[in-house]
Amino acid sequence: MAYTNFYFMVLDIETSKHMEYDEKLDKLMPTSVWLSYGFCKMYDIKGKTVKKCGFRDWLVLKNFYDSVIMGFHKTKVICYVHNLSYEFDFLIKNLSKPKKFICNSSHNVISSVLEQFETIEFRCSLQLTTKPLWQLGKELNFPKLDSEYRTILPNDEITKTEYEYCERDCDIVALQIIEELKEYGLLTNIPLTNTGRVRKCMREMLKEYKPTYNWDIMPDENCYYAMVRAYKGALTTSNPQYTGRILNHKVICKDETSKYPSIMMAEQFPYTIKKMENFSQDEYKKHKFWIAKIGMSQVYSKYQWGCISVSTLEDVPNVIHEHFNGKLMSTQYLEMYITNVDLEYISKAYNYEYINFLEFYVCDDYDYLPEAFYKLIEKFAKPKYELKKILKELKNKGLTNTKLYFDTEILYGKSKNMLNAIYGMMVQKLVPSEYAIDENYMWHEIEKPYVKSDKHIYRNFLYGIFITAYSRRDLVLNIIENCPYNFVYCDTDSIKYLDIGKPFNDLNKPIREDYRYLPYFEGFNLFDDEPSYSKFLTYGAKKYCYEVNGEFHYTVAGLPKVDKKGELFIKSFDEFYLNKKVKNCKLGKRFIYCKHIEDVEIMGDFSRTVSKVKNSTIEFMNENEIVTNGGVALIETDYTLDMTKNDLFYIDYYKPLWVKSNIT
Repeated sequence: MAYTNFYFMVLDIETSKHMEYDEKLDKLMPTSVWLSYGFCKMYDIKGKTVKKCGFRDWLVLKNFYDSVIMGFHKTKVICYVHNLSYEFDFLIKNLSKPKKFICNSSHNVISSVLEQFETIEFRCSLQLTTKPLWQLGKELNFPKLDSEYRTILPNDEITKTEYEYCERDCDIVALQIIEELKEYGLLTNIPLTNTGRVRKCMREMLKEYKPTYNWDIMPDENCYYAMVRAYKGALTTSNPQYTGRILNHKVICKDETSKYPSIMMAEQFPYTIKKMENFSQDEYKKHKFWIAKIGMSQVYSKYQWGCISVSTLEDVPNVIHEHFNGKLMSTQYLEMYITNVDLEYISKAYNYEYINFLEFYVCDDYDYLPEAFYKLIEKFAKPKYELKKILKELKNKGLTNTKLYFDTEILYGKSKNMLNAIYGMMVQKLVPSEYAIDENYMWHEIEKPYVKSDKHIYRNFLYGIFITAYSRRDLVLNIIENCPYNFVYCDTDSIKYLDIGKPFNDLNKPIREDYRYLPYFEGFNLFDDEPSYSKFLTYGAKKYCYEVNGEFHYTVAGLPKVDKKGELFIKSFDEFYLNKKVKNCKLGKRFIYCKHIEDVEIMGDFSRTVSKVKNSTIEFMNENEIVTNGGVALIETDYTLDMTKNDLFYIDYYKPLWVKSNIT
């Protein structure tokens, strides 16, 4: 079925919720949610409004969609929704069940088609742009309007300001789609996601720079599980000796420049893999690249900090692993899947009695990445470098409040985002996540077997596996070389350590020589100096604060930087303490069905508990003539700065007597 490339729609809704006290949680929680009002607008490709529908109940929207289907007989129309994951839950409960949908995780919907509207494809503009509406509006010089949230009952009047607020949201998305059309030409050429942009560019590069070898062959079925388990993310951890106490000593910060793109331009990579059924215990010495399942005994850290993530270890009955910050400190025995690159740094960071190879997968075909990758990296690195130079010049001239600076900053952010998305393309699952939604609108992941295909897939999961392995290796080896005992904290591409006057010896490999001296690759894959800290405190991975040039800063995963007024939630070291609770600092979700309530995601926790709607909620809905099958209710949630009991034990156990703390 063909799509129309001349018209598209944008949908936006506003909702209300009813709150009641929850005894278990000791707080008010939403027990019902319904449509307040919404807008759906159709535009032509010049941005002109063709038709629009303001609605307060789902039947009006249904009739509007029916008229669109009649007007575009046997032709699909794309309808953009900013944050489709939110609207999707309302659509499937109140309008029509889904016929199909694409998502990259539970409730994270990229696109969908509903049963009753088969010629309308809903797409998520947030997945495409990765930016909130207020930011899009700012960049497009068409700012989002302000509106105070209020509970709106069916008999309440909607103000003109509220309708204008909702319609403006549609218009902002429409303007962004018009901008996308300038690049992609046709609506159907616009990718679904930001990573999709990079895939399109990659295919264009591959046409011009054809690889000399088959780099994107899918692996055999008997290799896939080992590959999935061998893939590990970035290394982020802290040293238990320096965790949980304020360091008033100078902390030096080293940061690797454009780490993942750099590795892609510096190292060789395998592109095929085969399982060996018969192999010797010294087989690993005969091959440059391999993946293996290993067993190791009597493993313990050499430096009182760890770099093996316990979550990546295989389950072995009756074995307990000692760990800090999720990183292995010691164990009697472990089993895990590793690459040859992993063994290189694990052997330097841990002592162990013996290693056994339990499974072995050879990767004998390897090379530098296809030239198309280098050209793709160059395509985004060049404007990033040039834009960064302009920003620096404008900043030196005191022109940071000018439109030129703002516009340049936007373009710089886009280039940086695209550069980093090249790696994202490599680590996409070869077996995409699939989900089913049951009669109670609960989500269930479907187990889908891996099936090898002979088609070109324009990516290689082996590349992603080894990119992160190289990154972890570089981080660990540089820590061991420069600061094995005064290392404080690391995260992906940065190291923080106490200054003891020793010069830093960078062990990283420079990028390929024929690209090394281009100005926009200056410093790629090498460590650079960041401003040092005069004061530092961490409670583990992604939880730290510091003072630089007399200013206080913090980074805490799960806690926004600033509140609605633009003020820091935590303003000083005195406020950065264990069990510090920041109230109503972020939004959580509660997925509500008209007859059942499912607490699927609150504060990041997932549960499958289903309970009946309270009688008082039903009475409230009946009294106010609320007709709804439910949807998603956003709720303000708290954040608590904490550590696990296990980690608290380690920061006390590993500190020398003179730094013993009274943290409890």
